[in-house]
Amino acid sequence: MYEIIFYKNAKGESEIQEYLEKLRNKTDKNSKVNFAKINACIELLKKYGTVVLQYV
Repeated sequence: MYEIIFYKNAKGESEIQEYLEKLRNKTDKNSKVNFAKINACIELLKKYGTVVLQYV
């Protein structure tokens, strides 16, 4: 299993984590679908690393 590390700026903020949190908290269908897709890709990267990108 691979570890996913999100970039953090000097203030310790991560734009991608903030974006994902906003998507997760929205109630519209598109946001929920987008969050699910991004989360699925992250889970694939955790499991297979960058090799999975050859099959996407």
